[in-house]
Amino acid sequence: LKTPGQRNDVLDHVIAAQHAKDFGPGIRFVVPVLARVDVALSDDGERVEAWEGREVLLEPLLEGVYEKFVCRRHKFGSGTFTYHPIPQAFFHFTYESSGGSSVVWDLQGIREDNG
Repeated sequence: LKTPGQRNDVLDHVIAAQHAKDFGPGIRFVVPVLARVDVALSDDGERVEAWEGREVLLEPLLEGVYEKFVCRRHKFGSGTFTYHPIPQAFFHFTYESSGGSSVVWDLQGIREDNG
């Protein structure tokens, strides 16, 4: 666990998922579940009280090779940008379909066998 979750984070995912549905095949979103941590334990089984009572976002584990899809050509982390045409089209679509008020621009996940 790195950062606590917030209700607005879930709303952002719901909005992005609706954009993906409107976009059509090629992009799918996982909408996280907001959960409250009752008891938190470290890898050693020790309680981590700082996390208890906080809200976190839970998502299913994605099976496959993790990739980052961004809307501009730049280095990130220890790698370099790789152009992916479907995410790039989706980024543009979100901007246009929102009337220029927002853009989904940083996707992280896996590429499925169908592209």
